Amino acid sequence: MPRALLAIIAAAELVLAACTSEPPPAPLRFPGLAQGIDLATDARDVLPDCLRAAGAIVDVVDAYGKGMPVAAPEMLRQALGQPIDAATFTSSSTATNLAEAAAKAGIAFPLPGVPAVSVGPITSQTLRELGWSPAAEADPHDIPGLIAAVAGVLTR
Repeated sequence: MPRALLAIIAAAELVLAACTSEPPPAPLRFPGLAQGIDLATDARDVLPDCLRAAGAIVDVVDAYGKGMPVAAPEMLRQALGQPIDAATFTSSSTATNLAEAAAKAGIAFPLPGVPAVSVGPITSQTLRELGWSPAAEADPHDIPGLIAAVAGVLTR
């Protein structure tokens, strides 16, 4: 792996650790750093706020939206024509979009008899707020962790 990429990864890990630790491990300072961050239109402000607190000048760009596709209710009806072993959620928007699609399609939510598996604590919190307690949560909170959590649910 190129050294520049390793440096970027190391810096990203430092920022992530500083922004997600309570209390932060050490003061993080980026005085005058100009940084553009591409986020979803409804993304939380955790990273930009952390960078601003460290002295960075941050411009947030709404790079993409996470709205529910118009065809989602019909696609959900079709998907439920077959048994579903588990539902995986990789973000809060996937949970809220599924709940919205179910409501528009006249389908009960949470999906009866289907265990929910979440990628992390924020997504799990959203699922609970929607009335669906996750059967499992990924640990670590990434796609390999989610796969392991699904495997755990399916082999119980």
